[in-house]
Amino acid sequence: KYTCHSAAKAIEILEDNKVDLLFVDTEMPGMDGYEFVRWLRRSGLEPNAFCPVIMTGAHVRRSRVTDARDCGANFLITKPFSAAALLERIVWVARDQRPFLELGDYMGPDRRIREGKPPEGEERRADLIRKSAFEAQQRAMAASTDDGAAS
Repeated sequence: KYTCHSAAKAIEILEDNKVDLLFVDTEMPGMDGYEFVRWLRRSGLEPNAFCPVIMTGAHVRRSRVTDARDCGANFLITKPFSAAALLERIVWVARDQRPFLELGDYMGPDRRIREGKPPEGEERRADLIRKSAFEAQQRAMAASTDDGAAS
């Protein structure tokens, strides 16, 4: 719904509007994405401070993956990425709503590995993600076919 080309514009939008999901580039004018997510988590802007954040970045070193985790992002996905990979992360974030923790310098989703084995049968997360990606692909193909028929 909103597209911002700087951290300052994103902050302005977040102060006045509720958002459901943020995509944050690691490199933004005025403030890098890691600083921005850290600011967001500590901002006190409810409910936006608790909004899922998927960071995107090109040429991301392993240390920056750690930085993304430590600043409070839910995921970091490296460019270039496929639509299926992006959809997988969105579905994961939607299904895996973790509680937020505030521990020392960290505020963000709980990173602890949950005990127990993955769900059995049809409710396995990997299967649900694949099914969601397949259904989205089918809808996109149907829409492009409909567009072609209308021309």
